[in-house]
Amino acid sequence: MAGKKKIKEASGHGGARKGSGPPKKSRNFSLGVKERVRNAAEKLEKEFGYGIEECILRLLYDDKFHPTAKSGIAKWYADVLVIRESESTTTHKDERKPEIYLPKKKNDPAKIISINGGKKDASESE
Repeated sequence: MAGKKKIKEASGHGGARKGSGPPKKSRNFSLGVKERVRNAAEKLEKEFGYGIEECILRLLYDDKFHPTAKSGIAKWYADVLVIRESESTTTHKDERKPEIYLPKKKNDPAKIISINGGKKDASESE
C-alpha cells in the first residue's frame, strides 16, 4: 500500500462562514487628509480656473478613460471629499414623550349575566 495516496476526508464546513477571513480594512480618511486635499484643490482652482468638482466631472465624461478608472475617481471623491453627516451632529425635533399604553378593559367572562327567565346569580337568590 505504499503507492496509494490517502484521500483527505471532507471537513463538513460547507464553505466560507460569516465572519471568517482577514479583518476588514477601514477606509476612513482623517480630517487632516481631507483638509490638505481641499487646500490643494483651492490652489489649483485659482491656477486653472475651475474647481475639483468640475475637473472630476470632466474626467468622468471623457471617453479616453477606462470605466474602471472612472469608477475609481468617483469613489475617491466620495470617500475623501464628501462629508458624511454623523448621528452625533444631527438634531432631532421629535417632541413626543414616553407613553404607557394599557390594554382595553374587557368584560369579566366569569360574571353571570341574567337573561329574562334564566337562572339567577347565587348572590341574588338569597
